[in-house]
Parts: sequence; C-alpha cells; structure tokens
Amino acid sequence: MYTTTSLEEQNALYKNMLPSWKFYMNSFQGGDVYKAESYLTRYKFETDADYTKRVKQTPLDNHCASIVQIYTSFIYTEAPTRQYGVLSNDIMFADFLEDADRDGRSWNQFIKQASILASVYGHTWVIVDRPNTEVTTKQDEIDNGIRPYVSLITPPNVTDWKYSRLDNGVYELSMLKTLIHKDDDSSIYKIYYKDRTDTVVLSGETITTESVPNPYNKITAVPLYAQRGLQPGTSISDIADVADMQRAIFDENSEIEQIIRLSSHPSLAKTADTRVGSGAGGIVEMPTDLDPGLKPYLLQPTSASLDSIRNAITDKVSSINRMANVGAVRAIESKTMSGVALETEFRLLNSRLSEKADNLELAEEQIFQLISTMSGSNWDGIIEYPNSFNTRDKYNDLQFYQQALASGIDSELFKKGMQKKIVALMFNTNENIDDILSDIDNTATFTTDGLISE
Repeated sequence: MYTTTSLEEQNALYKNMLPSWKFYMNSFQGGDVYKAESYLTRYKFETDADYTKRVKQTPLDNHCASIVQIYTSFIYTEAPTRQYGVLSNDIMFADFLEDADRDGRSWNQFIKQASILASVYGHTWVIVDRPNTEVTTKQDEIDNGIRPYVSLITPPNVTDWKYSRLDNGVYELSMLKTLIHKDDDSSIYKIYYKDRTDTVVLSGETITTESVPNPYNKITAVPLYAQRGLQPGTSISDIADVADMQRAIFDENSEIEQIIRLSSHPSLAKTADTRVGSGAGGIVEMPTDLDPGLKPYLLQPTSASLDSIRNAITDKVSSINRMANVGAVRAIESKTMSGVALETEFRLLNSRLSEKADNLELAEEQIFQLISTMSGSNWDGIIEYPNSFNTRDKYNDLQFYQQALASGIDSELFKKGMQKKIVALMFNTNENIDDILSDIDNTATFTTDGLISE
C-alpha cells in the first residue's frame, strides 16, 4: 500500500543533485530559459525592474551547448557497427528501428538524443517496455503492432531508486520510481519492481494504484552514462565545471555592457530648477541667482577596466577549452602549439570520447538484450562504436612531410616513403590509393632537393 509520504519520498542523492541537474540543463538550453533564472549577480540596492532589464540586455555565450555538440558530432561522425543477430529477421524489430519510441523517432535519432541528455545530466534512463496485450500468434502481434518500444526518462524525473547486491557481488536495480506527471491537482508515478510495475495516481488524499505483472524478473530500465559516478545510479556531467565558468562569463558580459553604456552616456548632475535641452548641442539654462558651486556637471565613469574584464573572459574560455579537452578543436585564431602539446590535447579528447562511446555501446547491448527477451529469443548480436577519434591537422602534417622531402636526405626509399605519406594524407578513402602508391614505386624519381622530376 502506498501513502502520500512514501510516494513523495526522494532518494538522498536525488535531493542533493536536483538543483545541479536543473542548472546543467538551463546552461545547455541557454536563451530565455537561462535568463529566467537568477544566475546573474544582483547589485546591492538594485530594484527588481532594473535587474530584469539588465538580465535581458546581457548576452549569453553558450559554451555548454558547444561542448556537448562537439562531443556528439565526433562520436557519430562514423556510424556504429550493429549486428542484430536473432533480431535481424524479426519484422517487428525492423519496425522498431524505424520508430523506436512510438513517437516517430528512429533508433539512431533516439540514441543520439539520449547521448546528448546523458552529457548534460551525467546519465539518463532508457525504459524498455511492451504493451501488455495477450496475443496467440506472431501474426496477431504484427497485425496489432505489439512490439517493444523505448522511453527516455531524465534524472529529474527519477525521484527514487534502490540497488540490491546479489550473492555474486553484482549490484542489481531492484526499484525505480519515476514521476511522469505533476500539476496542482494530481501526480502520477510509475514504479518499477522486478515482479511488477505499478502506476499510482495521487489526487489530493486519494491514491489509485494499477499494477501490471513483470514477466521478465528484472527491471527493464537501462542507465546510459556520460561518466560513471562512485555509487550505482550516480554519474558526472560533461558540463559540470563548464556551466560554472559559463555563469562567471555571463556576469562579466553584464559588466562589459554596463561599462559601455555608462561611459558612452554620462549622467548630468544639476539642480531641480536648471533646464537642459536634449540631444547634441543642447542648451543648459541656469537660474541667474544660482550658486556657482551648484553649476551642472557630468558624471562619466571610466572605461579603463574594460580590457581587464575582456582578458578575464578570454582566460575563462581558455579554461573551458582545457577542462573539456577541446582547445585545438574550438580555436578561432591561429596559435602556436608544439607538436607534442597538440598531440597530447588530441589524445585527451580521444580518451574522453572513447569512454563515452564505450558507455553507449554497453547501453545499446543491454537494451537489445531486453528487446530480445521480450521477443522470446536470446540476443547474440554485436554493437561496436568507433574506438578512436583522433583528429589530424592535415595542413601541419603536409608541411612536415614537405620539409622532410626538402631536408636533403639522399635516399630514394625515404623520398618515396614521404610521397606515400602525402598521398595517404590527401585521400580520405582508399579509392585509387593503391594505384597511386604503385605508380610512385615504379615511376617516380627525385632530384636532390626532394622534388619529383619528369
């Protein structure tokens, strides 16, 4: 039996992380969603109207969205290899791949969106379900569209969970409570257990429960991690530190806007009975008996601190690039980096992306295992995401090979080897490469300066 207290009970980790999850998602979304929150530092004695106006005038440089998009674009540049095994010849599974969530999204679109949300929150949940409709034949399933489908549940909607440790030391999810709807009048919870799934409606003091047996003896929910946390069900967001730095930049952008506005439009201090014309060349009319010490004067703040604030923002952007290992990818102007430094940065990014790809690979395997179980089979397929995401600076590599050719090394094999390196660098595919390499071996001759002679 459920009570209001038991339904509204929340996991301790959920209570601690909920404010951070909201902050990460707002930082990722940006725009009005971000500005609607009080992320901008309020000045002392600033009125609500002045604060709201200042928030609207402050631009947001959304680094969180940029980082997540870079990670996602790298991971899905090359499509993962999927061998579906026993599911390959299942007509209903083919329909699942075209419409995975019963909302029109294909499996590729769904898992890509899940990956984005996992980067933002640190993890997200994929629920695998199947309509609880009894059918007698496979044809009845096809005719009625009875097949597994997936749903995406974000961490703010998973209010409680429990893991049990089995005799073999493995932690298994034993309870998952999700809040699927809440308004002023009612709340709807869906609570998953190993033996059943309860849908509970809380309306005022009235509690209605509908229970459906779970024939699979396990909770059909799969966590997709960006980075795993230290405890089961916990994770680390890809933008945890970036969001804090983005907020600091938001504050400093406001300071820049205020400095420019105040220094460009100085304030005029005058007595109440002094008349001032508006616009350029305006006339100031002072009373004839005005005390000379009260004559009007301008208050114009200095803009000397503007460069300091801009330099501070530049330093914070560099910190973001360093934290996310995307400095070489997000560079907008040429900068001198040693070959070792550039290679190290790419390796760090590659390591991070490889970890994310491994987590996606594991989640997909667990999801397809559940789909196979619901379809009455034992999954024997393979999911393989790319293991390497190395990015090459082709221009620098080409310069390096050209300098090597012009180095004066008097070796025909060395010169031909450099030519082959250049060919491999210039072609993205293996098309015609073998013919070109063979032509280099058979016909190319070199002058003393390393250039090809006719």
